[in-house]
Amino acid sequence: MQARLQMHRFWRQSYFAVLILCAAMLGCESKINSVTGDDMEFRTIAWNYITEPEKATVTGDWRTAKVQTTQWNDKTAVSVTFNTTDDALLGPIVIMIDPPTKKVVQQLPRF
Repeated sequence: MQARLQMHRFWRQSYFAVLILCAAMLGCESKINSVTGDDMEFRTIAWNYITEPEKATVTGDWRTAKVQTTQWNDKTAVSVTFNTTDDALLGPIVIMIDPPTKKVVQQLPRF
């Protein structure tokens, strides 16, 4: 009987711990990967920056490129990532944009 009571307490405590953990996770919002501005505007800036030969290698619709905020050179920047037919060899095209000025600061090297 004692073991059964202890097992019941264990499961009850575990249930509440999981419930609290889930509630805490749902209440948190990740700011590092959320873009506060208009994603499409950043995609358009990046798309207009890359060359025509690079555009020809982009797979999928460029309007769905991955946009996220990141830390770059000790500043917050927006990265726009275009997947290409050369990803396996060179990696994707990644354009870094300064959010306040909305100017391209760098195209990351592809190896």
